[in-house]
Amino acid sequence: MNDRGDEQTASNAAAATKSQALMQFHATDEDDATRREAPGATAPAIVQSENALQRAFERELEDRMTEALDAGEFVIHLQPKLDLRKGQIAGAEALVRWRDPRVGLRLPGAFLPLFEKNGFIVDLDRFVFEQVCALLHAWSVAGVHPVPVSVNLSRTNLLDLTFLQGFERIRELYGVLPSFLEFELAEAFVFEEPRAFFAAVDRMHRAGYACSLDNFGGCRRSLEIMEGLEVDALKLNRAFFGGPYIDPARETGLVASVLNRARELHMGTVAEGVETEEQRGFLADVGCELMQGYLFSPPVSVADFERMLFGREVAAAPSFSA
Repeated sequence: MNDRGDEQTASNAAAATKSQALMQFHATDEDDATRREAPGATAPAIVQSENALQRAFERELEDRMTEALDAGEFVIHLQPKLDLRKGQIAGAEALVRWRDPRVGLRLPGAFLPLFEKNGFIVDLDRFVFEQVCALLHAWSVAGVHPVPVSVNLSRTNLLDLTFLQGFERIRELYGVLPSFLEFELAEAFVFEEPRAFFAAVDRMHRAGYACSLDNFGGCRRSLEIMEGLEVDALKLNRAFFGGPYIDPARETGLVASVLNRARELHMGTVAEGVETEEQRGFLADVGCELMQGYLFSPPVSVADFERMLFGREVAAAPSFSA
């Protein structure tokens, strides 16, 4: 998952939201606010105040999340995956955004952790999946050649043995081939929920879906688990190549060995978080297949992605408007 978004808009939105929550906090607990602002305020008082502010912010999101989903405030953006050899877009990752009419664009970091805790992530995962299926269907109807689109699967869905049934009903509703859909699973799942991880991968493959391991290399034990993963692609953590300087003696050998082993295991490779031409050149030299990152494109609206891929807008549904 490579997702930074519109930093300026996010900053404005976060500032506005925190300001609103802070006003509510002051109104409900003026005494504590006074203690916090006093010269002698203690560290526990400050922490208590910050916790109260966070709880107020989370209550605000929970009060609106279902209404916002029904109102179409959640939208998908797409980040292109570039074929390093051909120089063409070979796929995309779908990432969710919350267009809150009161504060502007909310980026995933502001709401996904909460939705993971309260279970709303299940509804949001299915929403994103349905948006992607609808988009692929629109491309097919328009007669353009679609590219595979990946979606992120949450831990909550991973632990549900029946999760794929709901996704399959959505896919069949839109008549989309599973080969154009990919599930991204966080590498942490392999270590934290190994049985659920391998069972989910098996079910996905039997249903015809591809699956990739996101953030590969984020753990010291990453290289130890390659042999038994049985995923279709590895998404390389930028720790492999993202330093300010590339050490040919160390990084080239390490990354090349990972890529070679991935090819032997019939796994594709995607480098995420690529931000410089030096990184792009290094990855091309060592044989990485795809790249994803701000060097080529940040996550963009569906309309912008279509203009990049097809040279024109294709999907006409209102939910896909920029």
